[in-house]
Amino acid sequence: MSFTEDVEDAIDRAGQYNHLQYHAVNNPFGFAGIGYKTPAVTGLLGNWAQSMKDMSLIANAIDGKTAQVADDAEATAADRVATGEDRAAVATDRAAAQAAADAAAASAAQAQGAPFVTTEKNGSVYDITLADYILGDGAQVVLNIDETNDGSMSLRVNDGASHLIVEPGDYALEEGRFQAGRNYALRFEGATNQWVVQSGTDFNKLRSDLNAAGFAINNLREWKQLSYRTGLAEVEGLYCYTTEVAERWHAVRPVTDTGTADITLYVNDVAVNFGASPSPTVTGGTSFTSVPVNDGGDDYYDVPANSVVTLDIANITDATRMTIGIDKTGSYQA
Repeated sequence: MSFTEDVEDAIDRAGQYNHLQYHAVNNPFGFAGIGYKTPAVTGLLGNWAQSMKDMSLIANAIDGKTAQVADDAEATAADRVATGEDRAAVATDRAAAQAAADAAAASAAQAQGAPFVTTEKNGSVYDITLADYILGDGAQVVLNIDETNDGSMSLRVNDGASHLIVEPGDYALEEGRFQAGRNYALRFEGATNQWVVQSGTDFNKLRSDLNAAGFAINNLREWKQLSYRTGLAEVEGLYCYTTEVAERWHAVRPVTDTGTADITLYVNDVAVNFGASPSPTVTGGTSFTSVPVNDGGDDYYDVPANSVVTLDIANITDATRMTIGIDKTGSYQA
């Protein structure tokens, strides 16, 4: 920090003023006794007058420098804010560019269709080789299984990274779920970096490990029955089955062993509405009462082939078992 020459002189004098006896040679800046200090003011009065001028000059100079420093600091802060905004803009641009790249990769992955390929099982990994295959969100593949799985499995394409294979609902494969010589369609889910099973030769069956319950499916001519045989528990998004052929639903009939429980059925994550006042929630009890479909004004619901059916169970009162009948022909009796 630099000052003008007159301020520098004032600062120099300020450092020499003292309370001792004034002497023109030995102590010219003393405040005591009688003497003189130029210009034209004699003795003690001269030093006091000059010191007041010096202090005022120094104070004004420091005040000016302080204001300048404050202005400089404010300008620096503004520059830093601008720099931060620039960095944020760059980060936003990078994120947008990455999103565009991901979208382009996903589009390319989806456009390549679903190639058919035979696997090579290596421990807990199925290896496949596909020329020019793009792995991205929505990529599909149909696997011909060379060897039945013996537990959780991953899929590795062209010796790249391996990604877990899951059933809808994020369930890892159970032993024997993929059978040798049979075909299974998978879709890659970019958000979770997993392969999700879409359909398969023998995949039209329910899991049976939830709360150690015997949860089974019966394909009857007129009805599809989902049986929760014991340990009924509240659950969201329970994977039931994947349709191999198209189905038309006309009614649902949830029956409990005692008490009541609410269910909601989903087809590809879309809830199906039932009842006179359309609602996705149907309450099951001990009576065999069918509740007709009432979805978008239609008294039926068409379920396309390769659709994933899931189930919510809630508000259980005393019930421990439940059978859910889905009428496929319209022959139900309310």
